[in-house]
Amino acid sequence: MFEKLGAELTARAKGFVPTDFGPAYHGFDNIYRNGKRFVILEAKGGSGTLAKTQMSKTWIRNNIEKMLGDSVNGALADELMRAWKEGAVDAMVVTTKIAGDQVQDPEFVFKTFAEIGKDVF
Repeated sequence: MFEKLGAELTARAKGFVPTDFGPAYHGFDNIYRNGKRFVILEAKGGSGTLAKTQMSKTWIRNNIEKMLGDSVNGALADELMRAWKEGAVDAMVVTTKIAGDQVQDPEFVFKTFAEIGKDVF
C-alpha cells in the first residue's frame, strides 16, 4: 500500500499523470503518461526487489503485448505499442522501505527507454 502511494507521488512529481490502466491486468503496477510519453511503474515495499528480468525491455514489451486483446486495457496497449516503437516508454521503480513502524520516504530509479537493458533493468 505505501509503495503505491510513494509511486504515485513520485510519478506526479516528475510530471506524469495516471492513465486509465485497469486492475484486470496483472504485470505492470501502473502506467503513467506525460503527453505522448509513458512511464511503466513497478512499486516495491519493505525489502521487495525486482525479479531477474522484470522491467527489462523484453519484459515490458511482452506485457504490452499481453494487454493488446484485453477488453479493459486494449486501447491503452495500442497507444503503448505506438509509443514503444517510437522509444517513448520509460520505466520507474519505486521502493518505500519500512523501518519498524516508520515508513521511509520513497526512493526511485527512473530510466529512459534508451537506458533500459534488453534483459535487465
